Amino acid sequence: MQDACSVRILRFALFAITILVSVPAFAQVDFSGEWATRHHEDSEERGQGGELGDYTGIPLNDAARLRADSWDAALYGLSEWQCRPHAAYSMWRSVHPARIWKDLEPVTGEIIAIHVNFQDLIERVIYMDGRPHPPDDAAHTWAGFSTGKWEGNMLTVTTTHLKEYIIRRDGVPISDQSTMIEHWVRHGDYLTIAHRDRPCLSHGAVHSNNRFRARRPHPGHAPALRGRRGNRASGGLGAAPIAGHDDGR
Repeated sequence: MQDACSVRILRFALFAITILVSVPAFAQVDFSGEWATRHHEDSEERGQGGELGDYTGIPLNDAARLRADSWDAALYGLSEWQCRPHAAYSMWRSVHPARIWKDLEPVTGEIIAIHVNFQDLIERVIYMDGRPHPPDDAAHTWAGFSTGKWEGNMLTVTTTHLKEYIIRRDGVPISDQSTMIEHWVRHGDYLTIAHRDRPCLSHGAVHSNNRFRARRPHPGHAPALRGRRGNRASGGLGAAPIAGHDDGR
């Protein structure tokens, strides 16, 4: 009789553990959906850009200031730049909507990866399964290599292996040795992304951007448009901006 009771208790304990493991953590927030831009936020940066030489609020070191002062936006007119997308550094502040979805482990229901696609120009994969970042000499891409972890109801994303790029239209550079840290927080139909980075700056700089949940999919995310934009930026190619114009045309 005692053995039978022990077996029942053990079965119940195993069942309870299975249920607890299969249910995602309470703190995990669902970011899935289409997130549109708020164009009034930093509208000058999304348009023609600020005044040349005005680096107010950006802690540039001497090398970065020299690079920014030497910047020539006519580079975007070069043939070899016509398939150059914006890097992950700047996509949250771009005019492109962000489409987010997740990959689930089929048995436990845990999130193993989160995808964020910016109108098929660049697609990022944020690995949630605890895998390490690649070695320093691994390939650098426009999307970089990202891993995420939950901190309460906030998702913290660490991105390395990004290509060198600019973080403002006036040529403020960011190094390919930079590590970008993002914090994703959802407030109902609003999504706030705060990110910080350091190389080329005298100390870390923090930027924040807000998105709102779109009620209808953006036409740029229609499958029929996917074929004419070339390869996705995570592989190296995407749509190119035209010098003097925003690439959200």
